[in-house]
Amino acid sequence: MAAKRTAWITAGAAIVMLTVVSRLRDKMHDELGPLGARVVEWADMARAFDPGPTTTDDTERVLVLNGQQIQIVTQSVPDNVSTVLAELEASCRQGSGDARHTGSEGFFLCLEELGTLEWPARFSAFGESHDVADLGPIRYVYVSERDEGALVVTMRPVGSFVLDDLVPDAERDVAGSDPTTVPRPEGGRRVLSAEERGQPYGITMYGDPRRSPQELLTYYRDRVDRERFTLLDLEAAAERIGEEFDEPLLYYLDQTNPGAFVVLHFESPQGEDSPFKSYVTVMEAR
Repeated sequence: MAAKRTAWITAGAAIVMLTVVSRLRDKMHDELGPLGARVVEWADMARAFDPGPTTTDDTERVLVLNGQQIQIVTQSVPDNVSTVLAELEASCRQGSGDARHTGSEGFFLCLEELGTLEWPARFSAFGESHDVADLGPIRYVYVSERDEGALVVTMRPVGSFVLDDLVPDAERDVAGSDPTTVPRPEGGRRVLSAEERGQPYGITMYGDPRRSPQELLTYYRDRVDRERFTLLDLEAAAERIGEEFDEPLLYYLDQTNPGAFVVLHFESPQGEDSPFKSYVTVMEAR
């Protein structure tokens, strides 16, 4: 009878653990999934506005995100998204990986030491702190379909990495710093601060609760230092080469520092539950 009771308790604990792990995976995908897409977007933007030498595939980089560090390695591979996800599954301890495929994107989470004897204690600590470091080594991979294969962005948190600090808050700024070249929007909140260690780039995003993207664009047109910065007419430049340009974007060259520039991109929030009416992303090349 005692053995049977023990078996039921063990089975019940296993079911609870599976449920908890499932929720954990959902949370990790919700918080880290969009980050992979943003990393690719920032890299594409940097290449578009500064075609000079940049880091290449397989180069390990460290991104400081909202005051926390995450190691990033970017690779271009000849395989499609499904093949990449299958290979990632095979590389992770059985039962420890979670792959998701949505359209032209793939997402993969590997809890490197899930199933070890330490796991219950680690998860209990994570439940209190929401700090990924309490779970042990974690690998998160974002896969994006390209014309010839896929782009793979592998992310590994370095040290403390609190998921709650990635979530924008209408009442407070996230950790980090403001741009050195343009002012923050009056009444706005800093919702993202990122820079690559050792590189002259910085990215800051603000949420504005009052102004639309177009109103925020006008706000910045009136406040950027015109003696220091020259605004490029991107619409005219596109027209000269037979292209169309209708992005809500301002691109300034810094006259005091050759090679330096600042790009401001304005957008509406995705979804209906955002506390903000618009966002501005400020990208600096210092």
